[in-house]
Amino acid sequence: RVHISKATLDCLEEAYDTEPGHGENRDAYLRDHGIETFLIKEQEPCRGHRKLHKINSSRPRLWSDEKLCFNSNTQKLVSPKIEDYIDDNKCNEWTPEIPFENLNTSDQELEIEDGECGTPITIEGDVEHAEDIMDHCIEVESNERMRNENIDRWTLRFKQPEIETKFCQLREDMFKSNMACCFIIWLLVVCCQTIMLPRCMKLLVALAFTTVVLCAALTLVMAEEFMHLPSALQRMSSVLVQNRFRRTMFICAVVGLICFSSTLSLLFTPDEHLIRKVDNSDGDDGRRTKRRTEESNDCVHPEYLVFTWVLCLIALATTLKLYFLVKTFLASIMVAVYTGLTSLAYPQVFSQTDTEHRTMPLSSQMLLLLIVFLVLVAYHARLVEVTSRLDFLWKREAERELTEMRETRTNNRQLLRNILPDHVAHHFLSSSRRHTTDELYSQSIDKVGVMFASIPNFTEFYSEDINKGMECIRLLNEIIADFDELLSEPKFGSIEKIKTVGASYMAASGLNPGVKDGEDEYGHLCALVDFALAMKQCLQDVNVHSFNNFQLRVGISCGALVGGVIGARKPVYDIWGNTVNEASRMDSTGTMGRIQVPESTAKILMDRGYEAEFRGSIAVKGKGEMKTYFVVGKKGAVANNLSRQSSQISSLATVVYGMVQARRRQNTE
Repeated sequence: RVHISKATLDCLEEAYDTEPGHGENRDAYLRDHGIETFLIKEQEPCRGHRKLHKINSSRPRLWSDEKLCFNSNTQKLVSPKIEDYIDDNKCNEWTPEIPFENLNTSDQELEIEDGECGTPITIEGDVEHAEDIMDHCIEVESNERMRNENIDRWTLRFKQPEIETKFCQLREDMFKSNMACCFIIWLLVVCCQTIMLPRCMKLLVALAFTTVVLCAALTLVMAEEFMHLPSALQRMSSVLVQNRFRRTMFICAVVGLICFSSTLSLLFTPDEHLIRKVDNSDGDDGRRTKRRTEESNDCVHPEYLVFTWVLCLIALATTLKLYFLVKTFLASIMVAVYTGLTSLAYPQVFSQTDTEHRTMPLSSQMLLLLIVFLVLVAYHARLVEVTSRLDFLWKREAERELTEMRETRTNNRQLLRNILPDHVAHHFLSSSRRHTTDELYSQSIDKVGVMFASIPNFTEFYSEDINKGMECIRLLNEIIADFDELLSEPKFGSIEKIKTVGASYMAASGLNPGVKDGEDEYGHLCALVDFALAMKQCLQDVNVHSFNNFQLRVGISCGALVGGVIGARKPVYDIWGNTVNEASRMDSTGTMGRIQVPESTAKILMDRGYEAEFRGSIAVKGKGEMKTYFVVGKKGAVANNLSRQSSQISSLATVVYGMVQARRRQNTE
C-alpha cells in the first residue's frame, strides 16, 4: 500500500481513492506533530516491457515504424502470427531490463511497449535499387559540396594554404610505378622508330643513349626498394619520393628527354630517305602508274613517327600525381613542337604521300590526332587532380572523425570508470560479454572491507537561510571531492567508492579478487583503515580553512558480501550482505572522531600492527549485544602531511566537460 500525508493528498486533487491511514497509531513522530495520513486504495496498473527482435533489418529502412504500423482501413501489414504474438505479449509477466545491455546490442533489437507497432517489414527489389540511387546521389552531392568549399575552380588548389601545404608534403608512392611505365613506353617508341623509320647510325646511337639515361633514372627512382644499393643512392631516391618540387622537376626532365629523343629521326635521317617521291605517267596502251623509290631505306610510313609522339603524350599521362597545370603545359608544348615539325620544318614528309584515296591530307590527320590526344591528356590530368584532392579531403575528414570517435570512446570509458569499479567496467566493455547480455552482473566475494564514514554535525551546520543552502552544499561537495582525491593515491588503489548519501561516505576494499595487496589477504583492509585515518586528517584541514568543527564518524567491518549492478536506465554498482549492515551499524552507533569496528575485524587489524581500544558491549539493531573496538592507528606510526598525487583517472566533471566540448565542435562543423 502507498501511505501518503494530507498535504500529498491535496496535491493529487482526488485522483485516487483513499482511506484513512491511521499513521499516528504506528509512529510517534506523526502522532506528536498531528500529521493526518491516508492509504491509496487503487493505483494505475504497471504495463510491462518486452523485447522484440527485428527480422531482416540489417540495413536502415526508409520509413519509420509509424508508417509501417498496421491499419485496418488501408492495408494489413502485420501477419496474424505477429498480431497474436503482440496480443499474448500483454498477458506475459514483466521482464526486467539488463544494465548496460545496449553496449553490445545491435540495431536489430528494438524495445517496444504494448500496443505499439513493432513489425519488421522487408522491402526488396525496387526499394534496394532506390536506396542505391539515393546513396550515389548523396555521394555526388557531398563531393560537389566539398569541392566547392575547399578547392579553387580553375587552379584546383586548396583555398586554405595550410591544407595545400600538407597536400604537397604527402609521400608519393606511385611515383616509382609511374616512372616504370614511362620507361616501358619509351622502349615501345624505340622499337617503333627502329622498325618503321629509315635506319640511321646517328639515330640508333641517340636512341641507345636515351635508353641508358632513362635506365639510370629508373634505377635512381627504385633505389629505395633495394637495400644492397649504396646508401647515398637510397637517400636520393627517398628525397625524390617525398619532395614534390624535386619530383616535379625530375618528371619534367624525363618527359622532355623522351620528347626530344623521339624527334631526332627527323633531324638525323637524310632528306632523300625521308621523302618518298611519287611519279604517275600514262602509257600508250592505257593508264600505267610507275612508282620509284630512291632506296629500300626510304620513309614509307611517316605517320608512324606521329604515333611515337602520341606514345610520348601517353607517357606524360602516366605521371598521375603531376600537377595538372604543369602536365597540361608540358603537353601543349609537346604538341606545339610536333605541329611545328610537321607543318613548318618538314612539311614535305607528309605532303608527298599518295592522297588520291584520302578525304583528308595526312598532315591534317596527324595534326588532328595530336590535338585530340592533347585534349584527352588535359582532361585526364584535371580529373586525376580533382580525384586525388577530394581523396585527401575525405581522408582528413575520416581521420578527424576517427579522432573524435576515439575521444568519445575514451570519455565513455572514463565516465563508466567514474560510476563503476574498474573490473566491473571491464566486464561490461569486454567483447566476450556480447554472448551473455541476458545475465545480470553479480559476484559473491569473501573477505571484503566495508566502510561507512559520516559527518553527524553537518546537519547542524546546514541552513537554507544563505542562498537557499547552496553555500552549505558547496562546502560539502569540497569535502567529498577531497575524499575522492585521496582514492587516487596508489596505496588506496584497492578501495572503491560505492556511493554518498547526504554527509555519509561509503567505500569498500577487496572487491576485485584479481588485485591483491602483496601477500597479505587482508592488506586491502589495512588500506581501508589508513584511508579512514587520512579522511579524518583531510577533514581537519577543511575545518582550519572553513572555521568549522566537523567531526568524522567511521564504522568498518570485514566479511563476505554480494556486489552487482542494478538498474537499467541509471545503473549503479552496489553491495549487499551482513557485512554491509554491520559496517553501517558500526557507524550509526559510533562516536564522532573515532573509527569503530567489530571484534572480528579488530583482531585482524591488531594482528597487523594496529592499535585498538576495547569499547565494550553495545546494543546493535538486528544484532543484539556486540563487542566493538575503536581503532587508534598503527603502532609507531607518525602522522604526516598528506602528499597528493595527480589522478590518472579523469574526474567526472572533466569527462562531462570533454563530452560537451566534443559535441560543441560537431555542432559548429
